[in-house]
Amino acid sequence: MIKLDKVSKIYYNNGVIGTGFTKVSTEFKMGEFVAILGESGSGKSTLLNVISGLDSYEEGEMYINGEETSHYAEEDFEEYRRKYVANIFQAFNLVNSYSVRQNVELVLLINGNSSKESKKSVDAILKKVGLWELRNKKVSKLSGGQKQRVAIARALAKETPIIVADEPTGNLDQASAKAIFELLNEISKDKLVIVVTHNFDQIEPYATRILRMHDGKLIEDKKVRKTDVIEAKESNYKKMNLASKLLLSFRNAFNVLPKFLITLAVFIIITITLLGEYASFKNDEYNEFANTVYDVFNDTAPERIIVNKKDKSIISNEDIKNVKNIDNVADLKVNDYLYDLSIEMNFKDDYYVAGAVMPISNFKANIDEGRMPENENEIVVVTNKDHFDVSQFYLEGWFNVSGNLYLMNSGNSYAESVKVVGISYDDKAMDHTFYVGKKVMDYIENAYLLNCNDVVLKLKQTRIQGNGSSLIGISAKVPVGEVYVNLDSINGVTDINGENLNIEATSIYNKVSKDFKVTKTYTSESAKKHIGSENYNAIVLNPKDIVELLESDVYQMSVYAKDVDSMDNLIEELKNKGYNAFAVKDTGYVSNELLAIFRVMNYFAIAFVIFVLFGVSYYIIYLVLKSRVTYFAVVRMLGGNVKLNKQLVNIELFIDATIGFIITLLLIFLTHANVIHIEALKNAISFLKVQHFIIVYLILVIMSQLLARKYARKIFKDSMITTYNMEV
Repeated sequence: MIKLDKVSKIYYNNGVIGTGFTKVSTEFKMGEFVAILGESGSGKSTLLNVISGLDSYEEGEMYINGEETSHYAEEDFEEYRRKYVANIFQAFNLVNSYSVRQNVELVLLINGNSSKESKKSVDAILKKVGLWELRNKKVSKLSGGQKQRVAIARALAKETPIIVADEPTGNLDQASAKAIFELLNEISKDKLVIVVTHNFDQIEPYATRILRMHDGKLIEDKKVRKTDVIEAKESNYKKMNLASKLLLSFRNAFNVLPKFLITLAVFIIITITLLGEYASFKNDEYNEFANTVYDVFNDTAPERIIVNKKDKSIISNEDIKNVKNIDNVADLKVNDYLYDLSIEMNFKDDYYVAGAVMPISNFKANIDEGRMPENENEIVVVTNKDHFDVSQFYLEGWFNVSGNLYLMNSGNSYAESVKVVGISYDDKAMDHTFYVGKKVMDYIENAYLLNCNDVVLKLKQTRIQGNGSSLIGISAKVPVGEVYVNLDSINGVTDINGENLNIEATSIYNKVSKDFKVTKTYTSESAKKHIGSENYNAIVLNPKDIVELLESDVYQMSVYAKDVDSMDNLIEELKNKGYNAFAVKDTGYVSNELLAIFRVMNYFAIAFVIFVLFGVSYYIIYLVLKSRVTYFAVVRMLGGNVKLNKQLVNIELFIDATIGFIITLLLIFLTHANVIHIEALKNAISFLKVQHFIIVYLILVIMSQLLARKYARKIFKDSMITTYNMEV
């Protein structure tokens, strides 16, 4: 079975040469119970390690079933151990965090059996060695004799033709030692059992052959009992299946709780740091766009795209549906011009405050001063507390006072005064935003429609042409279908009550004409009496008539992208579908070169953070995994090769990384639901989308695999016995 021909083991350590044993020649056959005796340092344990393939040799030749092994690499010895050898160690080399059953099951899983297949074999072996009652007890709580029985049970489970035992009774009392040797003797009938011991009296009744070592040399080789020649049979094994690898990896991840918590904390910190850094990057990018100067748009969201049809035709419901179904479209708004309107509010000795206007239904922030509106003419203002207008004039009382609203670049003012009843502070706001009720918003929309149309007024022989907002005023006091005429604006026209006034309005999209009956005339001085406010327009219409006259079908809409980074692709897709499309963010006064530099700098910053995290994480995780060198050495002793060990490390760190990521997601969910308060996560959430979490998870998984690979390269680079002795 095994033959040694002048085999020597030589050690090289820091330039010093040492000899384990020299020129040993002997042969071992199946059915033998061989005892190797000798004092400490005689080389008997080293010889056993070479025979079992745990260590290499430097001189001579060792034959296994007639095959030379001097050319064997570590992979070849791993295969030899897996096929032929089961080890029993003086130090037991059990996995202390495992139960008795799990320790025996380990070797069967490594041999390719499933957990279900292993159960029956494990139970039978534990009954055979008298450990059935202790099957669920942790090994760390067993006595020395019980641990050695577990080691023997594990060796039996491997079902190899050779069992080698190094001082299997060295730490046991006489009764326990006798029981162990009786058990080894029983199993030696159809195997080759080689035992290293220093106590001849204990093994003498069972040994069939005695080898004695002294000072690294074999000085005696004596056969004391006759044995039958038995043919060696290789251990039956398969590749370890994925389910078993996952089982072991999960078991290893959770078995030693402190080590698991340390590793988990590392991955949670990595996840939070990466998400925070990515959110900070997107926040900075958003602010870069937000600080950009725009001439036209108030809604300057980086994800906004203005869309109309290339042929200037109506945008139909079918168009809207088709655009909404594009993958990267998060939202779509028609009548999007409402979000770009600016108004001016005057109060307190003609002091004016300007800003954007939004419907109160869009207000999602919290009120910091005052309250929410309770009627149509009350409004809320969102502003930056450090804004010049607020810091200089707040104490003078522009909060909680009334004033008039004007649509910017329009000749119209809102007929009734409005009152600021609530203020919300936003430290990112560059200007004021007025949130108003439906009635005020309808007025602003009407004023805008007037502003977008060129108007011709025809009354008798008089014809007046100009911009709609300069010629037509708005007042709910004018009955629907009627028109009030300002005599100061239409010179030479008298006695017109009951006459028809024709209004022809032309915009870039359509042209309409409609007649209204003149039912009242007034002068600029009497305007307030008749229409409720000062008015210098030529005529005044009811708001409903303005909508009916001027409101057209949908010709423009705003599309909001899910992913700003992929907006160019979305714009290209819209253009291919027959639309004009451009990003609002591209209309501001900021150069693409500066934005490119900004992005590159942020990507470098993220890469640097990843580099630092990797270095720190590797140091911590390496220390955690290094404390488990013995476990990985045991797996190799039991037949698991370096490749399998690497896979187990990979899977275990993948599990740790995934659990850390899931816990971080849970923290984010609880923060979003205001169950817990983590400010960093709360700030990050608003800037993170699904794809960002996917990217961070992929980075986390890649980092975990790189950490595993770097650890494996370090820990498994040497022979099994060197790894076991932690000489790494």
